[in-house]
Formats: sequence, structure tokens, C-alpha cells
Amino acid sequence: MSKAVVSALLTTAFVIFLVVVRTTQKGHNSFRRARRLGYNRVAFDPLVEEFEENDREASDHHFLLNSLNIFLNDVHDKHEFVSQVKNLNSTMRLMVLFPLLDLDPRDGFVSLKELDHWTSQQAIQRLNYRTHKELASLDENEDGSITFTEYSAKISHPDDEAGRWEERFNKADFDNNGALSFEEFRDFLHPEDSDNEGIQKWISAEKMRRFDHDKDGKLSLVEFGDEAYDLYKTYTEFENSFVSVIGAEEKFAELDMNDDGYLNEEEIQPILHYLHPGESAYANFYTNYLIHEADENRDGVLSLTEMINNEYLFYNTVYEGIDDNVHDEF
Repeated sequence: MSKAVVSALLTTAFVIFLVVVRTTQKGHNSFRRARRLGYNRVAFDPLVEEFEENDREASDHHFLLNSLNIFLNDVHDKHEFVSQVKNLNSTMRLMVLFPLLDLDPRDGFVSLKELDHWTSQQAIQRLNYRTHKELASLDENEDGSITFTEYSAKISHPDDEAGRWEERFNKADFDNNGALSFEEFRDFLHPEDSDNEGIQKWISAEKMRRFDHDKDGKLSLVEFGDEAYDLYKTYTEFENSFVSVIGAEEKFAELDMNDDGYLNEEEIQPILHYLHPGESAYANFYTNYLIHEADENRDGVLSLTEMINNEYLFYNTVYEGIDDNVHDEF
């Protein structure tokens, strides 16, 4: 994108900003409902992500690659939008981001598909960025891969959990060569976002271990209702803007494919992404939530005005603070 185009875009955004009446309070109540979830944020604006990463620690931004890089690199001073994250002008940011979301088709509206594509890409970039940082800090011989020896030398876990971490490492080692490549290491660090069948089975086993109070290797209706169903219900309601879902007994019967009155590891697979959603799953949940909450005229798409009117929903970290402890490990 040329500097002339960027300048024109900024000028247009600024002019619009002067005449737009901001409705800043709308969205507070809706977002506070979403904050009841333990996983309270989604990667929406890559500029916010960059400033938050900077705030956590000084880091090389080489790996922060996304569809905004060309635009951001053309802007001489990124701080013309924000002096600090907490002072971000979210209205202007939405004006700048809107044409980047409205791509297929470019019709002046953002559809569910377009918003889902955007948030999913931001989630993937966040995963890649954090994986690169971890790999760089742990890769002792700088060969671009991580052995369990390299990992365990710098990361300590309780003695009674060491075996579980090694098992997780081995599940992530898809090619069984004793070292994790970038993609395998990402699966190891973020198993909930992995497509690796071995990792998914490992997560199922871990969840079964957590919910199986009598340690018989399966879940009864009572065990399912104690915690697993509550997680499923919470995220399903969030995904569907708090529309009621079926009860625990009905959901249990739906999952109990062999009708033996219990759920095994395979039978809880269909709801695994609700029991421990990763970045990608949560981005999908949040996209549905955003469309439902911000779509004021219920036409199924978002206009720029609707997004500005509900900017609190899109900039939750700016208005509600940051909780970075969203990946507590099992």
C-alpha cells in the first residue's frame, strides 16, 4: 500500500471521526456478561496485540506477521493512533480496520464469514508469535527444534507431573524423531489448537482424568454434570449469545453413543473444544457473539456505524483490562 493511499485513508478516517457521534456506553453490559468466562479476550486488532506484547516484555517484532504489516510499516509513527494501549482511539482504529475486514465481497458491510476469517487469522498469528518466542528462548543449540532435554532443562514442573509432560511432548512429536519442529512445538505449547490426532486424544485423556472423580476411566451422569457440562453450557451460551442450551441429562444421552450410561474418552471428543477452547475455538465463539451483539438492525452483517456504536465489544482489553493467564495448563 503506497504512502499516498495510507495518507488518504488516514485523512478520510480523521474527517469522519470529527463528525461521528460516539456512543461509548452501549456494549458495557453485554461485554460484562462475556467477562464471566475465564477466557476473556480475543485477538482483534494486531496493533493492540503488538503493544500488549511490548508491555509484557521487550521483544523482536519480526515474527508479528499479519495482513496489516504493509499498512503499519507505511505509517511513520504507529503512535499517531495510540500513545499507550489504554489510550487507544478505538473509533479511529475501527475506521482503519473496517476496509481490511470488508473484503469478500467489498460491499460496505462485514459478514460473519469475513469477521470469522479475520479473528481466526489474528488468533493464528498470536499462536505463531508466542511459539517463536518460546522456541528461541529454549533452543539451546539453535537448530530450530526443541528436544525434551532442552525443554526440561529450562522449564520445571512438579516431579509427579514430569511424566505427563513427557507424554505430551511425545504426542506432539508427530514424526517421532525425538525433537519438535516449529509446528510440533506449537502443538505442544497449545494442544487445544492442534489438529494432531495424538494430541487430541491426549487432551481427552487429561479431561477424563480431571472429571473422573471415582477414577474408573469413564464419566457418569453425575460426574459429567459436576463440571464438564457447566463448561459446555457456558461456552455454548456465549457462542449463541446466551440462548439457553439443552440440559445436562439430554446432552449426556446425546454423547453416550453406546448407551451404556457412561461417557468414555472418545465420546467426549465432540465437545472437547468447549471443555478447553484454544485461541482458534474461542475466536470462533467470539465472532458469533460479536455479530449477534453488534448487529443492531438484525440484518446479519455489521456496518461501520454498528461496530463503532459497540466498540467496547471489539476492544475489551482496552476497556476492561488484560488477563493474560488464559492458558492455565490442565
